[in-house]
Amino acid sequence: MPKSSTQLAQSLQPLLQGRIVWVAGSTHAGEDELLLQAYQQLKVQFPQLLLVLVPRHPERFDLVAQLLQQQQLKFVRRSVNGLPDASTEVWLGDSMGELLSWYQLADFVFIGGSLIERGGHNPLEAMAFSKAVLSGPHVFNFQLVFQLLQQQQAYFPVATVSDLVSTVTQLIQQPELAIQTGEKGLKLYLQQQGAVARMMEQVNHLLPMAEIKKLSTNSALAWFDPHFYPNFEMAYFHSEFWQQQGLVSGQSKGRNTVWFIRQQNGKEAVLRHYYRGGLVGKLNKDKFWPEPAAQSRAMAEFSLLWQMRLWTLPVPRPCAALYQKHAFGYSADILIERIPDTTDLAHLLQQRPLTDTEWRQLGAVIASFHQHQVYHSDLNCHNILLDKQGQFWLIDFDKCAIRLAADYPDQSWKAQNLQRLLRSLNKEQQQLPVFHWQNDQFAALQLGYQQAGCQSQQIS
Repeated sequence: MPKSSTQLAQSLQPLLQGRIVWVAGSTHAGEDELLLQAYQQLKVQFPQLLLVLVPRHPERFDLVAQLLQQQQLKFVRRSVNGLPDASTEVWLGDSMGELLSWYQLADFVFIGGSLIERGGHNPLEAMAFSKAVLSGPHVFNFQLVFQLLQQQQAYFPVATVSDLVSTVTQLIQQPELAIQTGEKGLKLYLQQQGAVARMMEQVNHLLPMAEIKKLSTNSALAWFDPHFYPNFEMAYFHSEFWQQQGLVSGQSKGRNTVWFIRQQNGKEAVLRHYYRGGLVGKLNKDKFWPEPAAQSRAMAEFSLLWQMRLWTLPVPRPCAALYQKHAFGYSADILIERIPDTTDLAHLLQQRPLTDTEWRQLGAVIASFHQHQVYHSDLNCHNILLDKQGQFWLIDFDKCAIRLAADYPDQSWKAQNLQRLLRSLNKEQQQLPVFHWQNDQFAALQLGYQQAGCQSQQIS
């Protein structure tokens, strides 16, 4: 932690005696307005509440100052060394490099970029200062950290002005709650310092997620990779569009139809619609319960694939995802780049056996996913591909997730993943007349898995 940030916080602390300090850090357009609406309601009951508003981008400093004037709020600007007095309502943190100082002065902290679909900013600094954290629902840029916080009930989710008002009211009226929640965050930070360091590294790599573009209508939201689709259209999610263009190169009719589509960039994409399974699926084929777009099936898979690509794990590239609103829920679609010249393991074993070296290589690939805590909910021989260069790939990450060690301390799900794959191989062997697989070959896979540094239970 920079010594200068602590010194600045200590020098400013005497100015805040008797005040309750709410810091809103790294805020964006569309959020400032909501935060100020909440503050206007809160100040009536809590005149001692001081909002420290710290916009994310310097080019917005003057715009936020104008917004404060329009709201007729009494404010001072840090950029002109403005210092608060008892009548100051908002302290505008229009300075660079001082966010850590603001966090040290706070009683509780709102993490910006989360009330809008920006993906949220880093809560770790606030956790390190033992501050209670508030955040909106859009946290996909820092999904790992917020998943850990959520599991431990160590932060306050807010989505509306009403949520902000009620949560801040609760924290003011129950200061011990803010302290206890901040202590939970600090405890997680200290207990998981190694994991937090890795999270920070991952978080820094996650920033390119901001490159993803969005296209929206009244009832739909799409995310897309502009490098894959420089001129994206919503029609890309409809197989009829590609059929009319004569660009459908094939389809796979498993449980549901998947379309293979030629792209102008010479690549191929896979278009998949999300369907419900089980008994529910017979009554409701493809509509899911309402939830925020960023947490929907397509966006969740898109985000996970994007993260795994940043980790250089062998998974296909996510190209676009759709969240389509309906009267009582939503439907979803995804476009993923097709990996060329591959054969899935189920079909490959109908043609030839794998060598021991290939089984060990596959074990090492699965271990690389487990080392990144990636849980594949349906690891079977149809979702493993082998290309002509001898590289194994994993596909179909719907309903999959990153499982933090803090949430799953026994790590038994890793062994269960391998057991799922073993069952699928045995099932195919029983059903197919020719299938080059023997149960004892799994020992070679386990050896490769263990040699890669990942531990699991032995599977008989």
